[in-house]
Amino acid sequence: ACAASKVAAHQQEFFRRVDADIMQAKTHMQSRVAALEMVMGEWQSAAILAGLLFTPEQLEEVSAQLPFAAPGHEAMIEWLCTLRCKSCTAEERETLLRKYNMVAEELNSLQSYIEVNLTAVRKIFKKFDKKVPSEHRVQNPRDYRNHHDLVAPSFQQLLVTAMQMQRLVSGLATPQNP
Repeated sequence: ACAASKVAAHQQEFFRRVDADIMQAKTHMQSRVAALEMVMGEWQSAAILAGLLFTPEQLEEVSAQLPFAAPGHEAMIEWLCTLRCKSCTAEERETLLRKYNMVAEELNSLQSYIEVNLTAVRKIFKKFDKKVPSEHRVQNPRDYRNHHDLVAPSFQQLLVTAMQMQRLVSGLATPQNP
């Protein structure tokens, strides 16, 4: 009974340490995601000023000025985007490309960080499975889910936003002739 109690205490300490390590990684991720959200917000502001992105208010204003009924926001955005490179200066293009590249590099770094940590947790639990017989386990590692929080919705939203940014900057890399 005493030996079983010690085994249970060791396992509880093991899972507590795993929880603490995951919490530390999650906090680190949240900090980096928040910083990246700020950089992306700055990029979006610069893109609006350069005429590459449009606020809902801008779309309504343009729609009200048209002598005909606008076919919808998507069609209007497509039309406005055909005009975008004519109003975007070389300096604005360079700034947007540089900032986008910085965002892409940081996202790649965050993705690698997540993958390394998830791989580490899987390996730790695999070793736990091999070392601790199932009849002596207090908790089954297969039921452990805290490490899934490393891929937070905020990070997923950053990836979606970065893909949208990439579509916009792909047209900036080679300036179009007016």
